[in-house]
Amino acid sequence: MLLRQLSKFVISTILLSSAAPSTQATPFSDQEAGKTFFNMVQQQLPLASDAIINDYIQTLGYRLVSHSDAPTRPFHFFVIQQDVINAFAGPGGYVGVFGGLINATQTESELASVMAHEIAHVTQDHLQRGEDKTKNLTLPALAAMVAAIATGNGAIAAGGISSIAAGGIQYQINNTRTFEEEADSMGIQTLARAGFNPYAMANFFKRLLEQSRYDSTPPPMLLDHPVTQERIALAEERAKPLATKKDYPSSTKYYLAKARMQYFLAKDAKHFLSQATASYQKNPSDVYQKYLLALAEFKSRQYESSSTLLKELMQSDPNEVIYPYSLAQANFLQKKYSEAKQYIQQAYALDNDYYPTVIFYGLILLRDHHPKDAVKLLEQYQVTFADSPDFWVLLSKAYADDHNLIYAYLARAKAYLAADDTRNALIQINMAEQQTGQTAYTKSLIQAEKIRLQKIVYSPKLSN
Repeated sequence: MLLRQLSKFVISTILLSSAAPSTQATPFSDQEAGKTFFNMVQQQLPLASDAIINDYIQTLGYRLVSHSDAPTRPFHFFVIQQDVINAFAGPGGYVGVFGGLINATQTESELASVMAHEIAHVTQDHLQRGEDKTKNLTLPALAAMVAAIATGNGAIAAGGISSIAAGGIQYQINNTRTFEEEADSMGIQTLARAGFNPYAMANFFKRLLEQSRYDSTPPPMLLDHPVTQERIALAEERAKPLATKKDYPSSTKYYLAKARMQYFLAKDAKHFLSQATASYQKNPSDVYQKYLLALAEFKSRQYESSSTLLKELMQSDPNEVIYPYSLAQANFLQKKYSEAKQYIQQAYALDNDYYPTVIFYGLILLRDHHPKDAVKLLEQYQVTFADSPDFWVLLSKAYADDHNLIYAYLARAKAYLAADDTRNALIQINMAEQQTGQTAYTKSLIQAEKIRLQKIVYSPKLSN
């Protein structure tokens, strides 16, 4: 992910914080803690960069939030590209989903159930309720929390945090029975209101518990979220009055996002292809199995057969934007830029507000040496995708390739702002100010932005 290296200083600060009594023990607000927490996560865990997977998880997350008991509360959803069956909720509404969890679910409702559970941890303020709200969100505590997540071992993580708490830090992770039951209850209600199967949480935990009996090491989810037969029975009891229909079909995008995560997590291309082929042969009409095989063939460099499958999928469902997107991506990676452009144009025609398509279309236009067209395309989405650092970086690149350095620096400043790096954003504004050829409009634009950022950077309340 672009701009992932903007906060390297955070880790060195953390390493020093436990050894030196300083302002590092000063509590953060929930939103400040969330931003710091996410910066730490980016440093220690591999975030997924696939636009389709990220867009799907974010869309699913926001759908659930809109049906929660706090629909206006800010949330941020992201995916960690590791084969780990787990999810977690941090401060500030930051919710992480591991790739292994996506692959372990069998239905969209199961994936939604875990995310609804984590959303409930946030809406019920479980992180803050574990200790005094003004004392638990300190820098060393956040570092301990991220370290716990990175270990993937609930028991070790809890021990590490307890030892830090003994050193005087007022914080501990509280996966108590009360909080877990509350998150289950609220999560199941959210799940049902959002149109998913309310039994999915119980179904997923039941299957996970059953599978863990044959594993030497239980998945981290069972360590961080202890599951018992009593808890499963209670989840089923809560779901019973909420089930309003017999069938809760999963969306096509769920299956396609899941297949893409399997593609990215597959370490052995030959084994991946063998498994995908066997599954496809059992059910050749299944869209998920067919798309998975197309990805597996591409990973094994069987480009022609992969392309054939994708074209068949596109013919069977001409309204699904991910198929022409995938063909565009496949051709782009083979350096067939003309073909890539044709397919991305088809994808864009199907859905011109789909973030992955817009970004990839802009990238292809730049690679095809058409910066003016890229600028014209991307400028339409400055409000729609204002929170995406990657969008602003791409637009900045388009401006630069079009020899418009003033706007390139302004766009780069917005990229830093979207990544919550106000100081570097101000540096970009200063660079824009130094450029020649300014009009009265650009001068006023630069000055207004500079004054606004200076107030933020030099505010005693917000500067650290």
